[in-house]
Amino acid sequence: MDVRLDVLSIDFDEELYPHMLTAIVGRMWMTGHGLRLAMMKCGESLELRQAFADVVLLDTPEACQDLVDHVAPPGYFFELRHLHNNEFLRQYNVSLARQVAMGSQLRLRFEQEAKLLRKSVAQVAHRDKRIQAREHEIKNLEALLEAEVDMKKATEDKSARLSQELEDMRALFSDLQ
Repeated sequence: MDVRLDVLSIDFDEELYPHMLTAIVGRMWMTGHGLRLAMMKCGESLELRQAFADVVLLDTPEACQDLVDHVAPPGYFFELRHLHNNEFLRQYNVSLARQVAMGSQLRLRFEQEAKLLRKSVAQVAHRDKRIQAREHEIKNLEALLEAEVDMKKATEDKSARLSQELEDMRALFSDLQ
């Protein structure tokens, strides 16, 4: 693969070619910024475009069109033809910086969302513990109330028995007199 990409190095600056990093995973191309630069620079000459297409089409015929469709918007190659290499690299570096900034913003947003999620989970867990404690307290109070009701009923029963005994004693006492 690297040997075939050597064909593409004829028109590239010395500093550009070492960055042409490519890897094939299964049958899917993983593109590094070097491969994207190569594709953009290939728009400058028919010979380079054909050499690049030959390299890409070795294993995956649909990969070349797929990469061109997703990496370069329409008219992008036409705009790049008029740029000198320094301008091209500067513009590419600006795009790369924007992508890095967007990636870091997304990472920060994700970290913030994860932090908020952990905080929310902790709050829910704390509320669950408080609810369980209150439910336990309510059960204890219900048990105490039942015990008090039972004691009151027992006291009323005993009071009724004693009242009945008192009435019986009074009746017996009045019979004796």
